[in-house]
Amino acid sequence: MSIIEVITKKNDQKRAEKEEYMKTLKKEVNFTNFFTDDDENGFTSKEVFLNEIHSLGRYDIQKIEDFFEKVSQKDRLYISPFPQGMSGKEMEYYSVRPISKNVKRSYMLPAITGMKKLIDSYASDYYNFALSLGELYEHANG
Repeated sequence: MSIIEVITKKNDQKRAEKEEYMKTLKKEVNFTNFFTDDDENGFTSKEVFLNEIHSLGRYDIQKIEDFFEKVSQKDRLYISPFPQGMSGKEMEYYSVRPISKNVKRSYMLPAITGMKKLIDSYASDYYNFALSLGELYEHANG
C-alpha cells in the first residue's frame, strides 16, 4: 500500500469517526420535548398547537404531516425564508420544495405557531428530528 493510500484511508477513518461523534451531540426533537409545556425550549404550547390544528383543513394538515416526516428523514428541502399570505386564507404559508432533480413542485406549509423556530432549527442542522403528527397530537391531547 502506498503512503498516499495509507494517508487517505486514515483521513477517511477520522472523518467517519468525527461524523459519528457529531451525531451524538445533536439533540433529538420529538413529542416529549416539542411542546413548551414539557420543555421551555419547545416550539409551541399544546393548547395553541391543538387550536391551530383544529382550525385547518385536510390539505393543510396533510402538508404539516408531510413536513414532519421529511424533516425526520433528513430530506433536503428549500423552505422560503418568510411565510406569505394567500388570497382567501387567513393563515400565512411557507413555500417548501424538496431539493431533487426529480421533484419540481413545491407545496404550501401553514405557518402555525412555532413553525419558524422549527424551520430555523432544521436548517441549523444541530438537531435530529423524530416528529410524527400523530404522536404530537396524542401527546397534546393527553
